[in-house]
Amino acid sequence: MRRVAHRAPDGARHIVDIRAASAGSRRDLAPSRVHLSFLRALHGEMLKLNSLKSTWIMVALALLLEPFGAFASAWSYKYLSTINPTTGKPLKTPAPIAMSDYWLSTGAGLSMAIIVVGIMGVLCISSEFTGSSITATLTSNPRRGTVLAAKAAYLAFLTWITSQIGVLFSWAAVQLTLSAPGKTELEASQVSLPWLNLLGGPLFLAVFAVMALGIGAACRSTVGGVMTVLGLILIAPMLLSILRAVSRYFAWLDTLTSILPMDLLGLFLGGQTAPPSDVTGFLPLWWQAGLIMVVWAAVFYFLGTLIVKRVDIS
Repeated sequence: MRRVAHRAPDGARHIVDIRAASAGSRRDLAPSRVHLSFLRALHGEMLKLNSLKSTWIMVALALLLEPFGAFASAWSYKYLSTINPTTGKPLKTPAPIAMSDYWLSTGAGLSMAIIVVGIMGVLCISSEFTGSSITATLTSNPRRGTVLAAKAAYLAFLTWITSQIGVLFSWAAVQLTLSAPGKTELEASQVSLPWLNLLGGPLFLAVFAVMALGIGAACRSTVGGVMTVLGLILIAPMLLSILRAVSRYFAWLDTLTSILPMDLLGLFLGGQTAPPSDVTGFLPLWWQAGLIMVVWAAVFYFLGTLIVKRVDIS
C-alpha cells in the first residue's frame, strides 16, 4: 500500500508568520507607549513649542522691547543730566551720570519683556487645550507630570536665552547712548548691579515664565490665563496704589504691592542690600525678591500640575 504525503498549502504558513509578526509588534509597541523618558518628552515639547508661530512672535517682541526700553531709559538719564533740576534750564556742562543709572538702564527693558514672557508661558500650555492637541500629547505620554515638567524646562531655557540675548543688546544700546565720559563710581552697596542686570534679570524672567505656565495649566484657557498674568503684573499693583492713595489706613498695602511680580523685578534689579530708613513696612531686599519670585512660581506650578493630573482634559 502506498503512503501519500500531504503538504499544507503555502497560505497556512503565511498566516502563521503574519500572526507571529503581529504579536511581536504588539509586544514591541506596548512598552514604548508606557515608558517614555524625560529626555524624549523634552525633545517632543521642544519640537512642539518651536512649531508654534506664537512662540517666535513672542521671542521677537522680547528681543525688540528689551533694547528699546534700555535705550529709552538711558536717553532720559542723558537728557536729565543736561537740565538744572532747580531752575529747569539747560546746563552749560552736563552733570555726571551715576553708574547705577547706567546699569539700571541696561535692565530697564526687562519690565516690558516680562509681559511678553508671561503671555508666552500661558500660550505654551493653553494652546493645546484650546486646539484639543493635548489629547494626542497625553496619548503619546500618559504621564501628565512629566509632560508639564518637560514644557516648563524648555520654556525656562527659551525664556532665559532670549532674555539674555536681549539684555546684551540692551547693554550695547546703553553704552552707545551714555558713552560720554563723566560717570560716577558705584557705591559699595551697589556692586552687585552689573551682575543682577546682566545675568540675574534673564533668570528672573525664566522663573516668571514657569509661573505663567502654571497659571495656564490651572486655567486651561488662553483668555483666562493671560488675564490672570496681566492682573498680577499690571492691574493688581494699579488698584493697590489707588487704594493706598485714598487713605493712610491702607498703608499696609505697600507691603502687599512689594511682593507682586512686577515690583519684585524692580527690587531684584535694584540690588538693594539694606531697607531704606523711611520705609515702615516690609520691603524685600534683592535676594529676598528673588526668593519670593521662586515661591510664586512654585505655588502656581504645583497648582497647575495638580489640576492637570486630577481634572479630565475634555
